[in-house]
Parts: sequence; C-alpha cells; structure tokens
Amino acid sequence: MTKKEFCVALAKDVIKQVKRKKLIVTSGVYCQALGNSDYGYKQLDALIARENSVCEVCALGSLVASYAIAKDDTTVSEAGTRWSIVDRLGPYFGAKQLDLIEATFERTITVDEFDGKYHDEMGEDDKPRNPQKVLKAAYKFANRYPDEEARLFAIMRNIIKNEGRFVPKGA
Repeated sequence: MTKKEFCVALAKDVIKQVKRKKLIVTSGVYCQALGNSDYGYKQLDALIARENSVCEVCALGSLVASYAIAKDDTTVSEAGTRWSIVDRLGPYFGAKQLDLIEATFERTITVDEFDGKYHDEMGEDDKPRNPQKVLKAAYKFANRYPDEEARLFAIMRNIIKNEGRFVPKGA
C-alpha cells in the first residue's frame, strides 16, 4: 500500500469508527480513553475492539486511533501526545499536512503555525503554496462546519477525495 493509499484508508476508518461510536469527536484532546484510568499502557487497537470501550478524539487523535488499528503499535497514552502522533502519522501525511488538519479541526488557524509558508510534504508537488490562500481556505472550510463531528467527517472526506491529502477548497 502506498503512502497516499494508507492515508485514504485511515480517513475511511476514522469515519467508520466514529459511526460505530468507538470514537467520540471532541476538540482539545488528542485521544483519551473514557472510563478506566488504567488504560494508559494498553494497546489502543485492543481497547477500541472491546465492546464497551470509547475514546474521545480530535482530528489527529482519530487518525492515530485508526493508525493503531492498522499497525497495532500504539498504546493509549502514546495516542494522547502530539509528539507520538506526529512520529506515527508524519511519514504518511507530513508535518505541515498534520498542522493544517489540526488547525482546521480545532479552528485555530494562524500564519505563525505554518512558519509563514506551506509546502506539500508528500513529495508530489514541491512548489511553495501561498500560505495566506491556504489559511483563508482552511478558515472558510472549518467555519462551514460548526459541529465537530461534521467538521471531522468533512476533513476525512476531503482527504479521501484528494487521494490522501487535506486540500481545503480554494487552496
């Protein structure tokens, strides 16, 4: 499976897990198991597979939860830290894509987050993109979906439509 195909597979699985009510969409938290505080060192994929288990997730948390299901190498506590999420998802999405996905989901879009430039880090297009145009498109995209779950679904469908990349319309 190529990197792009894996990103698409993750986005599809996120939608599936949210619809199954295994993942509860919540801004401000990467990935947090609800219920027992002893879950920290348990494998996230095994926890998600349990009948009554639920995790609260943001956009990146939902992607790392689906990654954990696919790769079986992430504990619950690792899924709750940004560095661990970027370590796992970065090779597939790239750091700037992850920043854009997170900022759009959380609706915290600033130029500083993108160091004044935006590049496609998947290796398909090495032309710099206009950061203001990308950020404006992300801002409009985020605000079309005031509901967090609807916004997450829209981001994941965008990733599927754009073959593994999040591309807000107009960017």
